[in-house]
Amino acid sequence: MELEIQLGETMQSALASDALENFNANMVLRTFAEAAKKASAEDLNFLTLDGIAILLGVRGCDSRIIECVNILIRANVIEPRAQYVDVRDDVYDFDQEGYKAALEAGAFIDPATGLEILDTSLLAPYWAVPESLSS
Repeated sequence: MELEIQLGETMQSALASDALENFNANMVLRTFAEAAKKASAEDLNFLTLDGIAILLGVRGCDSRIIECVNILIRANVIEPRAQYVDVRDDVYDFDQEGYKAALEAGAFIDPATGLEILDTSLLAPYWAVPESLSS
């Protein structure tokens, strides 16, 4: 599978980085890369905290999961995204740039109505392997 090869190359590049030379970061990256080989592309495109915890073999309620997510983001192995579910239960995805812009602005535009929503807590975060690694 092409994802496995590209993810492996990214992991090796990240491991060589000065910022990621500590043992814990190396273990997180290696564990994620191994688990990603067995995961479906669909699973890797919608990772929740619980899903990442399962891939890493840690408990989802473990406070260290956030540290693991940050390691994976810094290594460009996953990227933050979000979903918005409107009052009609329609689901809208926000890519990394859209999610970041909404958080920075403290608001986002409802894709269906065009109205500004001033509550970014309505955006449900998730993470995904970047398209550059999964194509």
